[in-house]
Formats: sequence, C-alpha cells, structure tokens
Amino acid sequence: MKMFYPAYIFDTEWNQVIQFVEETLCKDEICKKKVRQNLHPDVHILNKDSIGVDDIREIKKSLLYKPIEGEKSFFILKIKGLTVHAQNALLKILEEPPSYVCFILWGSPFPLLNTVRSRAISFHGKKEREDVSEFVQVLQQHNLKQYMELANRLTEIKDRDKIFRLIEAASLEMCKEHTGCAQIKDLSVKTSKKVFVAQSLEKFSLHIKNYNINIKLLWLSLFLKLYKEFGNESSTS
Repeated sequence: MKMFYPAYIFDTEWNQVIQFVEETLCKDEICKKKVRQNLHPDVHILNKDSIGVDDIREIKKSLLYKPIEGEKSFFILKIKGLTVHAQNALLKILEEPPSYVCFILWGSPFPLLNTVRSRAISFHGKKEREDVSEFVQVLQQHNLKQYMELANRLTEIKDRDKIFRLIEAASLEMCKEHTGCAQIKDLSVKTSKKVFVAQSLEKFSLHIKNYNINIKLLWLSLFLKLYKEFGNESSTS
C-alpha cells in the first residue's frame, strides 16, 4: 500500500483529482466507475460555494467510521468555498487525523491559510509533474554528471515554495512502496536506496528554510552525499 499524507492540495483540472483517487483507492474498473460517477461510499465530495464550520463538524462525525469498501476514506473540498472559520476547524482535524482518512483540497491554494497549506502536499499541473518525474529519475541513477547538471538547473528556481513542492512530491514518490518511510529518522539505519534518498531530501528541506543559505551549495552537498553513498555501486552495476 502507498504512503499517504493526511491532506493534498490539487491546483489542477478536476479530472486529475479523480484520477488520483482512482489510482489510490481502486483495484478494478467497477471501483473506478463508482468514483467517476460520485457513487463510491468512501469518496465524499463537498463542492459547495460556501463551506462553513457546520460542514466541517459533519465531516468530523464521519471520521468516526472506517471506510466501507476500500482502505481509505477521501474527503474532497472545494478550496474556493472554504471560509476562514472552516479552515481553522479543518486545521484541528489535520493535526491528528485517523490513518484511514485523506483530505483533498481542490482549486487555487491562494485562499488557504498558511497553517492549512503547511499540512498538505501540493500537486500542480503537467509541467510540475514532469519536473518531479525528471528529478526522481536523476536521483535514482546516482550519476555525478547528471547530479551537477541538475544542481545548476535547480539553482535557477527562485520560488522556495516550488522547491518545497518538488521535494515533497519526490519524497512521496520515493516512499510510496514503504509505508514506514516517514517514520525513519535515523539515516544510519539500513534501508532501501529509495528510503535513504527520501529521508535525505526531507533533511535537506529543513536547511533551505534559511533564506541566507546558498542554495546551490546545498544542492551540491546533497548530491555529493548521495553519490558518495551509491555512486560507485551504480557505476559498477
């Protein structure tokens, strides 16, 4: 089973939200059809123009019940409709959500409180997904030349939020086959390559919050660390 975060922000087309739910929840076409037709008992869509505190309270009551058909219950909320009070109420749920619950906040993240945004993994359009795919591919190859070229390109990204999203998405991709990945804090523990890389990325993201730090030196430091760990092994295989 894939690793889950309690909340995701989808600043994408609606069909990408549905596709994510299908890929995450479903194992057959019958399940996917139910999701597409909004008939799946574990997928709850709140697409109202105004989502208030009472709506969040109703969701909170629903969290007491485990999924009926799948392993997860999805609650999809339209960001544009969320009031500030509703967001604050939702924040309390996101602090300690049941393990079987996944929230999807759909639409532009601009109206969201920073406290809510910080507890969610962001997904954006096709270009950003392609960037993540390329990033993960290079991380897995452990090639020094590609590492250096990637470091130069990543240094050109001035938007730190974009860097965080890239790291979050890459970490999630590396960890998706390892349900305990997020709990592995000690990198000396023997783990798979993917888990080691994911945890190195998480550690790296803590450093880039310091705006006075040289981003390029940080990227180079990260890539040299990974090359030292796996480079010789990949070059001989």
